[in-house]
Amino acid sequence: MLNNDKSEQIEMLTKRINDLVDEAESLGCEGRVEEAQGVMKLCEQLKDERTQLEEVCYQLSRCRHQ
Repeated sequence: MLNNDKSEQIEMLTKRINDLVDEAESLGCEGRVEEAQGVMKLCEQLKDERTQLEEVCYQLSRCRHQ
């Protein structure tokens, strides 16, 4: 169950990251570079969070198989 919850969180983060990248690209095309950079910074934070969740899932799966 916990692993499924984490997997769902990873999926949600991935969707959010993709949406924010699209938003940053649009902002950049509109010349709103500083705003685009802010959105990309948020993307990086979310990617870090996603990586941490992926590590937790990996550790959980390893523990269950031992």
